[in-house]
Amino acid sequence: MQSKETRVPSVPETAKQGADPDDPSTWSWVEASIWTERMLAALGDGVKGGKWFSLMDKVYARRTLEAAWKRVAANRGAAGVDGVSVERFKAREGHYLEELEAA
Repeated sequence: MQSKETRVPSVPETAKQGADPDDPSTWSWVEASIWTERMLAALGDGVKGGKWFSLMDKVYARRTLEAAWKRVAANRGAAGVDGVSVERFKAREGHYLEELEAA
């Protein structure tokens, strides 16, 4: 188990609860190609019932996967739990992205 000092937050520190949704800097940490204006408005205004019911279609969207892959490749990320190295993934990028999109 990791200590609080070494734990990496899943949301950047720039994302603050209760931030002004109309201030563009509020969303500076968000990948623009993934989040629509409607989704950002829902985040700012609050989602009906307080829950998102379907984010999986956003997670598995091809452009989301491509954006994530670009980040991993850029920072030379390590192999995942499946043991596929960045080099191996890069060699079959199209195949692996298709496979993830279909999951």
